[in-house]
Amino acid sequence: MQNRKLIAPLFAAALLSVTAASSFAADTVTAQADKPSMTQKAAVAVDDSVITAKVKSALVSDKEVSALKINVTTKQGVVILTGAVPTAEAGDRVIKMVAAIEGVKDIQNQLQVKAS
Repeated sequence: MQNRKLIAPLFAAALLSVTAASSFAADTVTAQADKPSMTQKAAVAVDDSVITAKVKSALVSDKEVSALKINVTTKQGVVILTGAVPTAEAGDRVIKMVAAIEGVKDIQNQLQVKAS
């Protein structure tokens, strides 16, 4: 009889432990699903470097815009352009070229018109 009195509370405690552990594990999995993995972070970095390379390549191929006077940075698909262009029209052409590149989500235009 005493064994039965001991078994019931032990069984209840074990059941509560299993329930609490599974709940904790589910919360941990959910929290980890919300965070980007190292692989996802690396993929973004690679994508950004590819976008930057494509933008620089397009600038080099343009005869009116000196690629050496324009700095290109890409962060999470947003291209940031700084530096100088010879005319406002050249700046507009740069923006159109960059907007046409695959993977570009937005452009931050910080270009300044400076005649050479």
